[in-house]
Amino acid sequence: MITFTKRTLALLVLVFGLTGMSWAQDGPYTVTFQVNTSNIADTLEAGDVVQIRGNFIATGDSAEYGAQNITWDNQSTPVATHQGGDYWTIDVQMKPGDTLTHKFWAGFSLEPEEGIVHNSGWESNGPVGGNYQFVYPSDATGDTTLDMQYYSTGEGRQSPFVEKADSVGVRFRVNVGRRIQTDAFNPDSHEVQARGDEPPLTWDGSTGVVLSEQGQAGDNYFYSGIAYFHKDSVATDNTINYKYFANGWEDAIGNRLIEFGTIADTTLHFSYFNNQKPTQSKIITTNIDFAVNVGILEGLGYFNSNVDTVELRGDINNWSAGEDVMSFSGLTNSWVLNDREVTREVGGQIAYKYFVNWDENPPGITQPQDQGYEEPGVTGGGNRTITIEDKENHATGTQYFNGVPPEALITENNIEGSSSVQVTFSVNMEPATQISDDPFVAGEDSLYILFETPFFALTQDMVAGAAAVDEAAHPDSVERQRMTDGDGDMVYDVTITLKNPTLNHMGFVFGYGQPFSGENMNTNGSGFDAGRRHYQYIQPMFDDDNNVVWPSTFAMPTLDWKAEDLPWEDPPSYSPTPIAGEPGVSPEDYNLSQNYPNPFNPTTNIKFSLPTAGDVNLSVYNVLGQKVTTLLDKRMSAGSHVVGFNASSYASGVYIYRLEAGDVVKQKRMTLIK
Repeated sequence: MITFTKRTLALLVLVFGLTGMSWAQDGPYTVTFQVNTSNIADTLEAGDVVQIRGNFIATGDSAEYGAQNITWDNQSTPVATHQGGDYWTIDVQMKPGDTLTHKFWAGFSLEPEEGIVHNSGWESNGPVGGNYQFVYPSDATGDTTLDMQYYSTGEGRQSPFVEKADSVGVRFRVNVGRRIQTDAFNPDSHEVQARGDEPPLTWDGSTGVVLSEQGQAGDNYFYSGIAYFHKDSVATDNTINYKYFANGWEDAIGNRLIEFGTIADTTLHFSYFNNQKPTQSKIITTNIDFAVNVGILEGLGYFNSNVDTVELRGDINNWSAGEDVMSFSGLTNSWVLNDREVTREVGGQIAYKYFVNWDENPPGITQPQDQGYEEPGVTGGGNRTITIEDKENHATGTQYFNGVPPEALITENNIEGSSSVQVTFSVNMEPATQISDDPFVAGEDSLYILFETPFFALTQDMVAGAAAVDEAAHPDSVERQRMTDGDGDMVYDVTITLKNPTLNHMGFVFGYGQPFSGENMNTNGSGFDAGRRHYQYIQPMFDDDNNVVWPSTFAMPTLDWKAEDLPWEDPPSYSPTPIAGEPGVSPEDYNLSQNYPNPFNPTTNIKFSLPTAGDVNLSVYNVLGQKVTTLLDKRMSAGSHVVGFNASSYASGVYIYRLEAGDVVKQKRMTLIK
């Protein structure tokens, strides 16, 4: 046996030039396969399986490879790790010179009876006896990661992208099986498109990408297509908004986002259109009766039943204009659409809204295609829905446009003791100071209430939304909507004297910033779903004949700043509900009524009346006599007034509300039950 010392080995290297020799261990090393499964016409999720199956010819002893066992069945040990979306990695232990003959296998489970995908799970034939082959180079010296390979479905493992020096490819993929089940989409006559805000995508579909059918599995129908975005725009924006359109928009979700971690071609994991999987529920065809009363619009002067019409729009007709025009019924004084046939699954929901189609635009209506939609406060501004039951006919009953009945009309003739209503809005801005990105800064930022309900804004000669401030020509033009904090307690308020006629239903958000500086307002709320904005109501009162009358002043319950998912009030009752034990009230008396409702959760209303104008303080105390909050502290006119109290941040229990007006002090108890 010959042994070499380190000195002898060094001499051999010098003499014989053995510099190419490696004295490190020759493996096994980790070879990482990267596989993209976007070619599979099915929806592989993170908990599913991608596996290497095959035959392994090793140059080393089997013990060197540990527990690794590569076979042609489900016992094969190289199983992929999901890296997100369509991307997976599989580690295989190999020594230089080892040969792996293999295929990828994909399925929902390693158990055969669990059901597998695409061609029984196997990818299509490869170039070596129907398989793919990888030989680990004999000169390899360490771990390696192979280039991305695309699961083969018939044309090898080629990338679906065309390499373009100045562009990045994005592969869109969507499953429209649910829409086909419910007859909302016909593959023979309709297209699937990706639409968005970055060229080549557009929201109107004039350019973009039309997706092609990629495959079918049971009730699942898969579509895919590629769009190429210029690298400069991707690098600048780094985020692209998009949605799928398949004979109608995805209307149950907000915009989808493409977020580029790196500027490289990428595939988007299969999405379900509207995030709705094909259903296993019973599919039925049924008839629905719709009815809506637009009396509040007639009272405001924004609807003429002789020339204007009402439409039903929703996922029942892909939110299309003119497909479901309603008819006026003098019998019910409402617009009706009877026996509207739909095909849906039992338990599914149909989203819809009513839309006013004007023959001639009323004053202030500049975009009739947008401003005709209702914003029902009863749904927090979101879509109305009807749930499908297993029966032949459905009916919504008579609903009110915007969720507001004709009784909600405020005119100079139905306000108690005055010809106008002063309404106060309040918001606690302390939470907005804690926002990490562009927080509210007291003393620097201005705060505005921004009315989003078009019809209320129209009655007040205001511009709806943030444009009221962002596009205002001069600060004085929006001073009426600016909120202030007179005592420095971070509760900002504004009192607005309403112009008549108007309505008691108000949808709004808050916006802060430094207007007229070139920067837009920071606003809360967003989207199209319930909670997109706050909704509050002036609470009605009733005269001796049980007719609705309105207080001359009304203070809304104080809100806390919240960025999203904004709370909204339930609409009030417009029918008189006697309050048990309340004594008769003389207009000449100071009076403090029992709050209504009582007990309450979490909001209630407190009514009081004053025989003369004067300073008024209305505060709430706990049973220990500690002040909880001040609801009102200002000079008030003579007459009846109503103040709202929102106790959402307080514990259940008994509270005392106390009125101080002139030399009079009155108090009552109320009970909060959560």
